[in-house]
Amino acid sequence: MEVTHPYIESLHSLYSISRSKALQISSPVFTELELLSKSVDPLVLRAGAFGIAALVGVSWVFIARWLRARQLQRFQKEDAQFEGDIYQKMNYKNAHPILKRVFFQEFPFSAGFGTQWALVKSYAVPAGTKLLVKTGLLACPATAGKRAEDTGAIIGELIANGLDSDRALKANAKMNWLHQRYGTKITNGDTIHTMGLFVLEPIRFIEEKEWRPLSYVEKVAIFVYWRELVHRMGAHDVPETIEGLQEWMDEWEPKNMFYDESNKQCVDATWALFLRAIPGASLGMHSFFKKFTATFIQPHVRPMLGMPDPPKWIEAATDGVFAIRRFLTRNFLLVRTHDIIAEVMEEKNGRIYRKKFLFEPWYVPETMLTKILSYLPFASKNLPGPQFKSNGFSPEELGPLEFEEKSREPALKQAEELRKYAMTGGSQAHGCPFGKPLKDQSPWYRPPPGAEPVAA
Repeated sequence: MEVTHPYIESLHSLYSISRSKALQISSPVFTELELLSKSVDPLVLRAGAFGIAALVGVSWVFIARWLRARQLQRFQKEDAQFEGDIYQKMNYKNAHPILKRVFFQEFPFSAGFGTQWALVKSYAVPAGTKLLVKTGLLACPATAGKRAEDTGAIIGELIANGLDSDRALKANAKMNWLHQRYGTKITNGDTIHTMGLFVLEPIRFIEEKEWRPLSYVEKVAIFVYWRELVHRMGAHDVPETIEGLQEWMDEWEPKNMFYDESNKQCVDATWALFLRAIPGASLGMHSFFKKFTATFIQPHVRPMLGMPDPPKWIEAATDGVFAIRRFLTRNFLLVRTHDIIAEVMEEKNGRIYRKKFLFEPWYVPETMLTKILSYLPFASKNLPGPQFKSNGFSPEELGPLEFEEKSREPALKQAEELRKYAMTGGSQAHGCPFGKPLKDQSPWYRPPPGAEPVAA
């Protein structure tokens, strides 16, 4: 009489159920894994713990890959509506759910990481870095952390809730107010280039590092959404397709990206921000970190940032780490069935609280534990508290503290103008009158008092 371990029987049942489900979608992943499962000798399965572990491992890989294949097929089915002339069928509203799933469900790490390095790459444009150095907000240790956290908070508000949401409208208006203070020192080309980096760099990072490439629909959705935003920032002559954007970048960058000492100052300030949590230079960690981070910057951009090429072995090691991550993600990690927004921020009583931070705990609520830790003599300085506005934020408050009250009323006023602009369809409904001055391009545009006239 053949004796079978009851645990093995339950696993066989699970496998049979999974097989019947897989046959319903005719997944090629099932065929591959069915052959893999048959290669496990039945005698081994009766051999005790090792056999059980082998069956569990095979079953887990099968389920993980099957779930990924099923979810990908669901995405493809949802995106089929854009077949044909995608730019006629897609607008910023129906692009938002696709962008949201890329940034907050499928690839939150790579999308966020790519966006961070897009900001670093923007430091290769001296016109922008000279302005950053002059303001001192990035280079000053006292303000650099808040500036970085506020930048992340504004971007999060813009892409998490949709451009027409109350929170995004306020964040958009506050960002505009901060930029408009500098008049024509921030040019139309600078604005489009920054938008291009936010579109193309996360795409590049995902394509190089993730377990699957983005579909064309996903790439276009990212572009369409950011294109609407850049119009609401007052830009004009914005490329109409993602291919056109790449061509625009290829033409603009050689003329405007080159080395300047201000570039290196901004990069060094960014490095200093990252290095705060890393042990001292005596351990060699600072030097290694700089070489490691250089691997994420394209080789032709590094000299413009004053960034030396990393050793080949560090590049190879970095590629190896991401190759392992790619393999583990594809074969062992279960799919994420929801976005991670709730894990990052929450809204209570009209205030927004962050649950995570990069450098300083701005807008992170205090807890009983952090309050107790703050009284200890060896406590970290990076604990939530009133000094980091632990009472949360409203989007119009983001930015330098000295402008919080001064900007509140004009930012809220512009948010209402943006709301009216959005109610009539935004830039896609109004069309794009290319070549007109910035003030004519956007009916809600209001230069701040004392700003230089905006050139055509």
